[in-house]
Amino acid sequence: MSAERVRAPARHHDCSDKARLPQTTDPARELFRHVVPELSTLEIEHRVSFRVKRQTVLFGDAPTTLVAISHTLLLTLKEAPRG
Repeated sequence: MSAERVRAPARHHDCSDKARLPQTTDPARELFRHVVPELSTLEIEHRVSFRVKRQTVLFGDAPTTLVAISHTLLLTLKEAPRG
């Protein structure tokens, strides 16, 4: 099936109205301990630190606007096109 035959209009999805629950450090630590029990304390602290920084970018006082553009045909393929 060619891309021309499956062409679909782009859709805009705005999730700004969704409730956001930024995770604090203690629940994040517990989550990592539960999901990946083999992590060392140092690895857990590194992941928690990264998560808190990421949430500051996404949900802080001046959140970054993210835009995703996806091609509908590529979402239906079972393998990535080669070439």
